[in-house]
Amino acid sequence: MNAPVMSAKDYTPDVGAVSTVPEVGDALLGFLEPVTFSIITKRQDPRTFEVTEVARSVATLASIQPLKVRELAIKPEGERRWKWLKIYALPDLILQPKDVVAVNGEKFRVMGVKDWAAKGYMYYEIVSDFQVPNDYAG
Repeated sequence: MNAPVMSAKDYTPDVGAVSTVPEVGDALLGFLEPVTFSIITKRQDPRTFEVTEVARSVATLASIQPLKVRELAIKPEGERRWKWLKIYALPDLILQPKDVVAVNGEKFRVMGVKDWAAKGYMYYEIVSDFQVPNDYAG
């Protein structure tokens, strides 16, 4: 007699069971290199209303790569031409959507976060942050 087929909604994983997602923490160490990110926070002086940027440096191991053509193809049409990067980093780099980070002096905004800290890494997608042109007279 055949065993009844379980629906995915009825499946509860065993605590402590072997995961089907591979542990990649050790393999990542050969893939990552030392990188220092500047996490930029904007603050406004309550008296003068002047906005200043405060940068906090975070040194970690990471790999920074451009998005693949297929990854860019699923972005909204107007955003495909922007500079997109992906970051694989150790879990000590904690970024949130909308954070602004500087990578090699260029500012990027965090657009996507995938928390794989339990497997040894974090994944981020970042895009060039809007910059006011130097000749802007506004």
